[in-house]
Amino acid sequence: MSPHSHSGSTPLACPGCDMAMDSLTFARRVHGTLNVDVCWRCHAIWFDQYESAQLTPSAVIDLFRKIHEHRDEPVRPLADHLHCPRCRAALVLTHDLQRHNKLRYHRCPDGHGRLTTFV
Repeated sequence: MSPHSHSGSTPLACPGCDMAMDSLTFARRVHGTLNVDVCWRCHAIWFDQYESAQLTPSAVIDLFRKIHEHRDEPVRPLADHLHCPRCRAALVLTHDLQRHNKLRYHRCPDGHGRLTTFV
């Protein structure tokens, strides 16, 4: 399934710059689809809780392709104070380790999701 912009709902405000994020639809593991919110200005992705784990392998490749299409666009730095687009709580900078990969992202303390940059 190729990603496409989702319409019909209010765009999520980017925690990094407060601008409207694009909602892209991807295939979900087992069946169906899910929407991932992307900010091309900040080069950031908002994953609702468990969303990243629900992407099919081909959906991950499709997401990487979309990111690659925007690789040369100027990157706006994230704001100093980031807030959850769902509940407005201050996001918590989190350092994690998945296998041997170090990860850094900002997560909602109430479990609504996480903001991660493309790099």
